[in-house]
Amino acid sequence: MGGGPSEQDELITAINITPLVDVMLVLLVIFMVTTEIIHEMDKPQVLPIELPAAASSEQMLAKGLMSFIIDKKGVLYLNTEPVEASGIAKTVAAIRAQKITPQALISADQGVSHGRVVELMDRLRLLGVREIAFNTKRQTIE
Repeated sequence: MGGGPSEQDELITAINITPLVDVMLVLLVIFMVTTEIIHEMDKPQVLPIELPAAASSEQMLAKGLMSFIIDKKGVLYLNTEPVEASGIAKTVAAIRAQKITPQALISADQGVSHGRVVELMDRLRLLGVREIAFNTKRQTIE
């Protein structure tokens, strides 16, 4: 019982890696979950289309955004689902009912006729959609 050194007062010279492994596993799980979420957010289209290139291309994400895709065959999709003219009007009305300004992002295959794209733009404008953008792939200017 005195003030002499005991076995409990010895220095710990071994490293316990169990807490380190636990922390690394938690970080790995967090990384895997957030990577999947970011990957899902970065998918503007699911359908395989060849976008035309533009040097001023930029990303646009907003509430009330309708994503239109016109594939090589000229088939129109709204948010990856095939749509007819009546479906566009219903979607615009639903967005307006939420007091949100409707916006349109048109992704048309570069092989689609210009008239098909203008037809869609005209229909959107008649429905009151004034904010229309075109999806392109980024082109570098030399």
